[in-house]
Amino acid sequence: MRISLLLLFSFLIVGGAQAQVQLRAYFDRDTVLLGDTVGLHYEILVQPNVEVTTVDLTPLDSVFTMEQMQAAVSDTTINWEEVFNSQNQFEILDYGRWTPPETNRVLSATELKWRETPGKADRQKILSNRLTVTFWDEGTFVVPNAKIGYRSGNRAGVYDIPGAANKVKVLVPTVLEISEVDTLTQLTPIKPILEADSAWADYMWAFLLFGLTILAALIYYFFFRKEEVIEEEVVPEVVLPAHVIALNKLNELEKAQLWQRGEVKEYQSRLTYVLREYLEGRYGIQALESTTGEINEALRKSEVTEDRRNKIRELLQVADLVKFAKAEPPETFHARVMQESKDFVNETKITEPTEIPETEN
Repeated sequence: MRISLLLLFSFLIVGGAQAQVQLRAYFDRDTVLLGDTVGLHYEILVQPNVEVTTVDLTPLDSVFTMEQMQAAVSDTTINWEEVFNSQNQFEILDYGRWTPPETNRVLSATELKWRETPGKADRQKILSNRLTVTFWDEGTFVVPNAKIGYRSGNRAGVYDIPGAANKVKVLVPTVLEISEVDTLTQLTPIKPILEADSAWADYMWAFLLFGLTILAALIYYFFFRKEEVIEEEVVPEVVLPAHVIALNKLNELEKAQLWQRGEVKEYQSRLTYVLREYLEGRYGIQALESTTGEINEALRKSEVTEDRRNKIRELLQVADLVKFAKAEPPETFHARVMQESKDFVNETKITEPTEIPETEN
């Protein structure tokens, strides 16, 4: 009985401490274009005689996409924590009313300036601020909430709800943006055609064309009519199979030793280009102009097995992280993806059937 009362008393104390402040965080919108800005709002409901002392933004250092989290769960051979921590996918461009921190992401009371409005209950107040942020990769991002430090009299506490997060979907901008569509819809009406009076100069081009035709006919008759026409021999173009082209380029890339000299981004870019070019030539999909997700979806409709499809998706995803998010995978990864790329080409290439000579009985 004493233990039950003690647990109940502890729960009431913790519940009362969390009720001193309540945080509501949300984005301006749930969809944003890659590289575009979006507002991240923080609204804190504060009880009477409670003061907000700190805002800890360090949870925002761990902003990943749901696709990256799924990749980390499906493949445990790569140290995904090192890969993700080396990226810069999320950036705070403006802190609003707050003073930007100099050393870390923990803002003190002197750095916090709020827009203050009254709450619904007596003497309650709502403190609000808007951050301007941007994203440098596509996908559905999961942004965790900040930790709020507060003081009520002589007692201090921290408002922190583990697992609470906001989601925003980042899209790659298309060729035709909304602003261009609006411009097209606002075109002025077509004016009627104005007819001009005819003049002899309007037909000068016809006389000129007729004279040039006669001149060309005379030149041909006197100079080229009796010459023997020599036909050029057309040499048929030799088209190599897709797997031969891919393996030749992979061997050349391996001999170049780019990643050994620190040129990791160039190495991954050329490697993924060879793979995309092979997929386009082998399976007829638009791999060079598609995203990794679109390529994976197209391969589902082909005869590629799920294991091979997962390997090619992993290679393209990590290469995208290296090219666009400046990730730095382990050195052992580069040699492994080269060998896996060659294995994929050899396992999926089209082999011509060999003819078996007939034996006389």
